[in-house]
Amino acid sequence: MQNRTRGKHFIGVLCDANGRGGGKYVEAAKEVGRQLGTAGYGVVYNAGTGPMGNALASAAMHTGSPVVGVIPRRTMNELLEGRSAGLPIGTLHVVETQVDNARVLQSFSTAYVALPGGFEILESILHVVGRADSRPLILVNIDQFFSGLISQLERCISSGFSRRSTVNILKVAHDVSEMSGIIQRELAGAK
Repeated sequence: MQNRTRGKHFIGVLCDANGRGGGKYVEAAKEVGRQLGTAGYGVVYNAGTGPMGNALASAAMHTGSPVVGVIPRRTMNELLEGRSAGLPIGTLHVVETQVDNARVLQSFSTAYVALPGGFEILESILHVVGRADSRPLILVNIDQFFSGLISQLERCISSGFSRRSTVNILKVAHDVSEMSGIIQRELAGAK
């Protein structure tokens, strides 16, 4: 069952939390936060020291949207010790492991959005798909970032290793505007 704060549905945003992404990806994260907040959704995300998560959270909070950050204890300790820049947070959940991170994101999320990122993002995507969750997962495929992953998932299906029903939750948006339309269609009547 999804956790709702003040009657809002939350979108779980899988984004790089460690500061490796930049430029167009940070701008995309900012636009995702703005569009989700403007549409009335709360945001739950992988909090950390990276610019993508910070841009996402700041933009969503600027619209008045509730924001929940999920952060590893080690990263939180670094923030408290002043070794990292601050973080724009609403509510913060400190977790010990990646499994705990996934559990908290799942407990809040009505749907998921994945932005380009590293291995942690790929792991999170496969975790959502692998548990046959019925909630939609929208891949924001900026500059075809996820095209290789999509091809590999199709190959798993065509080779008989996976069922089509397992990946039917995946939706592909080529930009943030298309993401908003997909969320609106997928969650019609859920708000």
